[in-house]
Amino acid sequence: MTADPALIEGFVVASESLSPDVRRVVVSTSAPYPFRAGQHVALRFEGEGPLDSYYSYASAARTEAPYEFELAVGRGTGERPPEVPIGARIVISSPRGAGMLERIPPARSLLLVATGTGVAPLRALIEEAHRLEVAVPVRLLHGCRTEADRLFAAQFEALAERGWLGYFPVLSRPSAGWRGLVGHVQDHLARVLVDRPVCAVCGSMTMVEDVTRLLLEQGVDAVDIFAEGY
Repeated sequence: MTADPALIEGFVVASESLSPDVRRVVVSTSAPYPFRAGQHVALRFEGEGPLDSYYSYASAARTEAPYEFELAVGRGTGERPPEVPIGARIVISSPRGAGMLERIPPARSLLLVATGTGVAPLRALIEEAHRLEVAVPVRLLHGCRTEADRLFAAQFEALAERGWLGYFPVLSRPSAGWRGLVGHVQDHLARVLVDRPVCAVCGSMTMVEDVTRLLLEQGVDAVDIFAEGY
């Protein structure tokens, strides 16, 4: 166990492929580990050096044992995503950054826009809002390359079938059998932009800049846009 009281020890209890480029990693801690959707963690996997890996939480915090959180662990350019074996030890920082839900005005619809693993913190926001029974329309526009790259699609589709979430995956490289939206999320923003929403945008820097500009042009107030690019 680390001697630094600001750090805690966790262990990987699940590690599975979400897509060809991304793994779902579930980390368990021995004590309560509260955080808010939109925050991130600094960590190092077993055998690595300093805490120089940063991930947004991809799930809402668990309020009872087992205390766990999820990460969407991707790969760098030309690399395979790390295996992160079950049982691996991880040193974890306390949660960093600000949560999203508490900064959103009540009774305002939510528009969530992401590309790739940028959907991870938005998934945490969706789970947190669903757990707290936030009674406002929530719409998710998620840009992916192929059907296989639709991270957490089964969960989002289930929420959509229950009428709680509007789920709009957009594929840039669809198969011939794809019957959904095609292109880039910027091409379909007008489809989901209704009711003066509060907007959270996360993903590639180009997408974030383009979507932020389009939202401002459509009259969304800058204070109602939470954007993070990488």
